[in-house]
Amino acid sequence: MERVLGTRREEVEQSFVEFLEQLKPKHEYLRLFGEIILDVWKEKQVQAVAVHDALLRRSADLKKRKQLLVEAFVYKRALDQHTYRDEFDRLNEEITLADMEAEDARLDQLDVEAAVEFGQYVLLNAGRIWSESSPEQKQRLQKLIFPAGVLFAEGAYRTNTTSMIFFEFGELHVQKEGLVALPGIEPGFED
Repeated sequence: MERVLGTRREEVEQSFVEFLEQLKPKHEYLRLFGEIILDVWKEKQVQAVAVHDALLRRSADLKKRKQLLVEAFVYKRALDQHTYRDEFDRLNEEITLADMEAEDARLDQLDVEAAVEFGQYVLLNAGRIWSESSPEQKQRLQKLIFPAGVLFAEGAYRTNTTSMIFFEFGELHVQKEGLVALPGIEPGFED
């Protein structure tokens, strides 16, 4: 069997799963966080639709002005060729910019509720997901949770940085036995 620093690989991996389980967020915080995300998304969606609609109206107005310009030049002969061309090019540029901005302002139609539910599932089941993942998936999940990496030393996992979502909602379960907290995982001990 493969040995890692004098510890069997299975023991190291089981220890990591237990470490992930310690980071599990409280259900009530996670539910509240999901509701906040949905509220913010809905507000952003309303704002995006308003901006998108305003830009579409601007584009339509510019297209009407372009049509009036063409009519003034072709049918009324009210403009000279140079003035017509300059104004025609300027209107085309403004129409293109308004159309591009309208497209950029439109938020993708995303099933944000499903995305929030999936995120909550991952946060609540990180240990199990990690255990059942391929080596490549494990590395991706680890980078998500521990952006600065994670170390295994002296039979324990340590990290300097944990993903903000775990930091904000996690509740580390540390026994108060006069032990010093691991570097990077420094829960507040009560006196």
